Amino acid sequence: MSLIGNESWVRYGLLMPNEPDETDDPALLAFRQAFGQRLKDLRGRANLTQSQLAEAAGMNRVFYVGVEGGRRNVSVDKVFALARALRVDFRTLFDGLGPTFPPTP
Repeated sequence: MSLIGNESWVRYGLLMPNEPDETDDPALLAFRQAFGQRLKDLRGRANLTQSQLAEAAGMNRVFYVGVEGGRRNVSVDKVFALARALRVDFRTLFDGLGPTFPPTP
């Protein structure tokens, strides 16, 4: 994605620095999508909107929507913040999401 004035996009939460929004790796994309679906399910159980969960986790709503949609990568810090906001153990966010990735050749 090519943007003029990239820093403005970052400031307004439309683009996050150093976090790719696309991947060519189908296994990684599938994992991101499964993780996003897990977040959506847990958010529903907690009766929270996307905005409420994003705010509780200290995240920008637009960025969170991308994470839940499987289009954005999320840092370890944000994983812990999401788990805390959802009042679950962080391992709950990953339990049963699928097989481990095969080693990269």
